[in-house]
Amino acid sequence: MNGDLLVKAAIWVFSLIMALVFIATGIGKLAGIEAHLVNYSAWNFPQWGLLALGGVEIVGGIFLLVPRWAFLSAGLLCLDLLVSGALHFAHDEPSLVLRALILGFILLALCYLRLKQRYTLSFEAIGTRGQENRPDEAADKMTDSFCPTNNNS
Repeated sequence: MNGDLLVKAAIWVFSLIMALVFIATGIGKLAGIEAHLVNYSAWNFPQWGLLALGGVEIVGGIFLLVPRWAFLSAGLLCLDLLVSGALHFAHDEPSLVLRALILGFILLALCYLRLKQRYTLSFEAIGTRGQENRPDEAADKMTDSFCPTNNNS
């Protein structure tokens, strides 16, 4: 039971850290920090793409904290990091490639843990429902109905 609590705590801690990272990065892109503007200009990307990507990162970061949407959000942010890592690799920026890889692996771990948690909870719910109709309980009920006890004697 304590292991489950530890996993849940780890999921929330890493989700919060990753949400803060992506929200801060997205705000930086929307605010037009010079480093982002220089990179986008050097790569010949339109400036509206920077705004769109910043918005996606902010929304994705927020949805990392919503359990129903966290798996999808982490998957989409992994795709964002894959493209980012490829762009930085193509422009010979190894430290930024490493950052994208590390963040991507953390997001993949979150995807795995969220998926595992979802299916564990589903199987536990199925298991408890199935215990209502166990054969030994049905036999006990049948025996009780055919052999009533008389407490009046």
